[in-house]
Amino acid sequence: MHGPPSTHSETRHPWLKQWRRFTPALRKFLEFMLIGIPAFALAVPLNWFFVEHLTFPKALSYALVQVLQMTMNFVLARRFVFNITDSRSFIRQYFSFMAGNATIRFFDWLLYSLIVSIRPDVYLFVQLTNVFIFSIVKFLFARFIFRRDLCS
Repeated sequence: MHGPPSTHSETRHPWLKQWRRFTPALRKFLEFMLIGIPAFALAVPLNWFFVEHLTFPKALSYALVQVLQMTMNFVLARRFVFNITDSRSFIRQYFSFMAGNATIRFFDWLLYSLIVSIRPDVYLFVQLTNVFIFSIVKFLFARFIFRRDLCS
């Protein structure tokens, strides 16, 4: 027999069998991307609101939005992707996560700001593109921060 035995739910839902074939790291990456959706869904309209209605400078608006996204992503990734519920390491992990992600997002922000300074009309497109460019690096860093041996 090849692989784990099929379950009744796999018979009823064939996509489950395909899902189980993903490597654990790829599954974690996909989960990581999925938990980013709420913060991302809030970030795009918030960036638009700050720029278009509050007339914030685009670079400042994007930086504020990134802080909000990082905080939401930390809480969601810690609990739902990496299944960490122990509160003892919360503060240390939060500051490690924020410092590392701030560095990653600095380069995200730098790329955004450089492109938008040349083509200000594409600021939302650049924001969307940066999500994909930097998602893999952010995942690898989060996986390091939330390793079991660092959580105690």
